[in-house]
Amino acid sequence: MKINEKNTSAPDTSLERFQDFGGTWVARIVRKRNQFLIRIWTIYVRLNCLIWKINIGKDCQFWGKTNFYRTPGSSIEIGKSSS
Repeated sequence: MKINEKNTSAPDTSLERFQDFGGTWVARIVRKRNQFLIRIWTIYVRLNCLIWKINIGKDCQFWGKTNFYRTPGSSIEIGKSSS
């Protein structure tokens, strides 16, 4: 190899190195989206339950919008250690 000889090969610009074999990145994105939505819906439902005076356990999580209706004089308790 000569001293003045430089590597003139072009960098690899193909998308082969970015291929998602087996859908790994898609699965990660979907999992993170679901974790985010669970947090959002759980906060929403907990606030809704405070308004309706419904007892919810600490470990309860909600995957979507849940509607509650408590008639006067009744009580609703959801989950373990809900008091």
